[in-house]
Amino acid sequence: MLRNGRSQAILFAGLGILMGYAAATGGLHLDKFVRAADVDKNRTAGERDSFKPVTEPFPACCQIGGAKAQALAQLATHNTAVAARTEQSGKKPNILIIWGDDIGWFNPSCYHRG
Repeated sequence: MLRNGRSQAILFAGLGILMGYAAATGGLHLDKFVRAADVDKNRTAGERDSFKPVTEPFPACCQIGGAKAQALAQLATHNTAVAARTEQSGKKPNILIIWGDDIGWFNPSCYHRG
């Protein structure tokens, strides 16, 4: 009986209908192990140890004061030197940009009437 393709289709369609009905009515609990734990409402923010004050110095991207000004001055010096070298050589940089968005067989208009 199950070797017939039509009977298999009917059997699996019926199985899908039953599983869909069980899931829709709430009778199918496949997420038994992934439920969230209860929240402890009595716990305060002071009990958490993840909110520690920062004691180490700031990283280079967040420097405040003279160090930031010094870094900006070095960057300006570097940019000026690069611009001078480019102007002296007279060459344009070799940059190739290839843009593509969802390139597939049907996108080029040579393959279809679009």
